[in-house]
Amino acid sequence: AIEFPRPILAMSLKSDPQAAANFTFPSDDPNDPMAVQNQRDSAVRESWVKIMSARELRDAVRECYRKEGVNFPEKCKPIAMAYMEAIKQPQFSGGIGKQIENEKAKRAAHAAAAAASE
Repeated sequence: AIEFPRPILAMSLKSDPQAAANFTFPSDDPNDPMAVQNQRDSAVRESWVKIMSARELRDAVRECYRKEGVNFPEKCKPIAMAYMEAIKQPQFSGGIGKQIENEKAKRAAHAAAAAASE
C-alpha cells in the first residue's frame, strides 16, 4: 500500500467529500482506535441499511393494504411475511417482532399445559 503524508491525504479528502465519507484507515490491530471506530461505523451502516429496508417493506405493506381492500390477506401476505422477518432481526429487539414472538411462546406454553392436563 502507498503511504501518503498526512497533509496530502487531508487535501485530497477535502477536495472530494465522497472519498472522505468512504475513507478508512487500513489496520487489523484491535488496539488501534481508528480500526475499532471503523468497525463500529461499518456495523452502524449495516444496521441502518436493515432498518431502512424494513421501513420500505412496512410502507409496501401499507400501500398494498390500501390498494387491495378486502383482498389484502391473500394479496399482501408475501410482503407482510417479509416485513415480519425483517423486524425479527436483533436491531428491532424491542419492537413488534419481539412482542409477536413472546405471544407465540405464551400460546405454545398454554397449549402444552392444556394438552398435559387432558
